[in-house]
Amino acid sequence: MTHAATICLLLAALSLAGAQNAPRPLLELKFEYSLDNTGSLGGQARFEDYAPGEEALFASGPWGGCLDTTAASRHGGTSPDDPPSGSAVAVEAPELDDLGSFTLVCWFRRNPTVSGHIARLFYKPGLLDLMPAPDGFHLGLGDGDRKAWYVLQSPETPAPAGEWRFMALALDAQALQARLFTGTLTGSLLAGPEVKIAAVPEAPAGPLLMGNLLGIRPFNGWLDNVRVYDRALAEGAARALFDADRAAARKPQGASLADFLPRVRDPRRKLFRPSDICFSTRWQKDEALPVMQSFHVTRDLWTYGTKKDYVEKVKALGCTYQGTLNGMWASGEGQPQPHHEGDTTGRAYDLDGMKYVATWMRGWKSKVPRYIGCCNHPDFRRLFFSGADQLLDAGVDSIHVDDWAMNASWCQVAGVCFCPYCRQGFREYLDHHLPPQQLADLGIADITQFDYASYLKNHDGIESADAYRRRFRELPLTPHFIAFQIESLRRFYRDLSAHLDARAGRHVPLSVNHQFGDARRGNQFALPWCADLLDFQCGEKYRTNLESHILACKLADAVGIWQVISPLPRQLAPTYAGLATTYALGHLYLVPWDIYMGTEPNGPPKPRYFATREDFGDYYDLIHAQPELFDGYESPALLGVVVNLDAPVHSETRALCERLVRLGVPFRLVVGAAQYARLPLRAQDLSSFRALIMLSPRESFCAEDQAAIAQALAARRVRVLAPDGKLEDNLLHQGLQALRVEGPRAVLAFPRVKPGDPPSCLIHLVNWDFTPDLAAAEEYASVTVSLQHPELWGPTKSARYYQPGAPGPVELKLEKHPQCLRITVPRLHTWGIIRLE
Repeated sequence: MTHAATICLLLAALSLAGAQNAPRPLLELKFEYSLDNTGSLGGQARFEDYAPGEEALFASGPWGGCLDTTAASRHGGTSPDDPPSGSAVAVEAPELDDLGSFTLVCWFRRNPTVSGHIARLFYKPGLLDLMPAPDGFHLGLGDGDRKAWYVLQSPETPAPAGEWRFMALALDAQALQARLFTGTLTGSLLAGPEVKIAAVPEAPAGPLLMGNLLGIRPFNGWLDNVRVYDRALAEGAARALFDADRAAARKPQGASLADFLPRVRDPRRKLFRPSDICFSTRWQKDEALPVMQSFHVTRDLWTYGTKKDYVEKVKALGCTYQGTLNGMWASGEGQPQPHHEGDTTGRAYDLDGMKYVATWMRGWKSKVPRYIGCCNHPDFRRLFFSGADQLLDAGVDSIHVDDWAMNASWCQVAGVCFCPYCRQGFREYLDHHLPPQQLADLGIADITQFDYASYLKNHDGIESADAYRRRFRELPLTPHFIAFQIESLRRFYRDLSAHLDARAGRHVPLSVNHQFGDARRGNQFALPWCADLLDFQCGEKYRTNLESHILACKLADAVGIWQVISPLPRQLAPTYAGLATTYALGHLYLVPWDIYMGTEPNGPPKPRYFATREDFGDYYDLIHAQPELFDGYESPALLGVVVNLDAPVHSETRALCERLVRLGVPFRLVVGAAQYARLPLRAQDLSSFRALIMLSPRESFCAEDQAAIAQALAARRVRVLAPDGKLEDNLLHQGLQALRVEGPRAVLAFPRVKPGDPPSCLIHLVNWDFTPDLAAAEEYASVTVSLQHPELWGPTKSARYYQPGAPGPVELKLEKHPQCLRITVPRLHTWGIIRLE
């Protein structure tokens, strides 16, 4: 230990000893996430809330917890006619009514983003009124027209609004004088002049309020270490308190981005590494093997075929291998329409008794059309499970299912299924879920004889599949039929997973062709149907815009799974930007080789896409050469956005995700679901953010999730912000903007953090500004990123910059300011990564 450090520790010990020798305060509120009074009077203070949504709460400060009053809609006020605002902490005790001489002590920090005046630090009706002012503090003694006002000039130069300040007001009733002591965390204690006062009035019984004057003149900022003594402290005692508090101050918890990483990590997240490179040769092609090597592939996904020797060839390259099944499995073994006799493949049937073909496959050429299977039909289940067994025998590591939603998807457009097993299953479902009176109201007199196909014809007058499709949405049993088919799908995957694990003697990961980014109204947030039963998603991505990529990754994070994007590279520039955004958000992007590109209108599939090294090599070379820029890093989140996946607000979620990224606010979607898969909200998770946005109404969640929300808010540890026109200002006021791009609007910055001591931080820059032909990104000579709160990022000594195709990292110059750290990169094409050292 250095000599200077030893002296500092000695001075701190002496200050603490001096503070311990001071008289014990009557009132001491440390706001350690409670209103417990650790002074001699004991007991608790209470909150007084004057305006909904503007309640005070607890936050992290230099001494642990502190009081946060920044939800107040203003700082100060002008008249009693102003609408009520903010919140206060109140404490009542007879000993506080007959103080005579006293000392008020506190630390406070005004919100630097608001303006105003005559805000109250302390107010006790009939006794005192104390507010900070530009020239010091204004002290009022008495009540109403008889209140006497005194100016207590601050001996210090006015501190910046955002700095923690110490204030001790010592009032001597015998000597009829008051004295002010002030200081800052970065300065020393200064004593003001003695100010003569009139006799101290007798105080009526009533509360001492902190942070407000009865709702009309709130203090907008932070308070801590409030103390009330029953005597006027001398300068030495005030100085001892100040020095002891300064010595005890530390970096606030939650001041680093590393403090805002996910606290609970789903075990399914261990399936991949953020630096993994995923590939799909849709069929077992030998010509794919050298291509895989050229792109440094680590995971071969979504491959059809059961040749064991091919699986071994892929694994010899150091890759894992995933086999594939689909919802039309073994359709070629069946009979074409209208032949049903002898068809033992367990196909799904519409109301006319016709097998069903997916709409986009109706123009595909095959001997037997690709009729979809019924997940309730024992013949289909037998063939599907047998196909899975063949894949296990071939040595696959995991299994992917394309066209995975089967009955649950097509029943929602009045497609399927009316096979005997679905009709029987639906009868049992209604008997279990609907009470007899509700069944009777629906015209079902005897549930044991119920047949849905007959019911539609006899009760609803529907004679054909076309008529059923036209009237589907208005039919009373439609919601129940959809729910039954979704439950059937869940049972299918439960049974499949159990079968695979038992046969393999290990857990066999399952993925499906799905991603959240193309969500529309309808069933496109469908994964919560089986989110607890599947391990990850590898989904085709039809939308190529920014917000859809953000949504796909953020919802996968919320569910706790990996998202692998399978692109449709119609143009190169959006594909590059999508790749960069996906990796910047911690997920994976399939090498676009052997990629499905959609279907010709009423015709066959379009030609598949095969990427070249010339077009995509630089991107995957960067990931392969610099895995340390990916592995171990996670997305921090100062803000939580709460969404109910049982009743999702699709467009609002997508738009808010993009808005927050553009504002530089690190956030995470927090999802609840209870209708099918159970994705519970947890109070401790909700309380881990600095603020929440309730994008879905609280009443839309199940009772258990509503209770979790109530518990989190009752603890007063997290602020709730409304997603309205004031959101941007509120985000800035709450210090939630972690970074800002000083450049084109189409350039986005994504922070990533690796826990450690100290933590490591990255910033991914992605350019969504393209040339008119969408062939490439517009190149910018320089782009500047401003780290808005340097304390969030930790001490930064240097920065390096990495880009695809660049020979090596570039050292960047740091431009340090008290309120921000600016970093300028010399060039940005599509993707650049800043690593803070």
